[in-house]
Amino acid sequence: MFDSKKLGIRLHHIRTTRQLTREEVARRANITVAYLGNLEIGERTPTLETFIDLANALNVDANYLLLDALNVLSPTAGVNDEGARMFFLQPQAEIEY
Repeated sequence: MFDSKKLGIRLHHIRTTRQLTREEVARRANITVAYLGNLEIGERTPTLETFIDLANALNVDANYLLLDALNVLSPTAGVNDEGARMFFLQPQAEIEY
């Protein structure tokens, strides 16, 4: 299931880690500042086009944003303080065989 709040947390984390303003990211993604704010608090879910525009505006892989929103990645994995992408898959539950 898609989690808008986790996506919002990830968007906010990446934006602030990279010291970008909402105004700058909104301009790059061609959306309003208010809409970006609603996305960051998980009140709205972006369209596919907006989702891709946001990934491009933040210079991150769209899969990275999507996997976290689907509860595959931990909430803070994926971007270090220098803005480099890092991927750490973490199991959500033990698998029984």
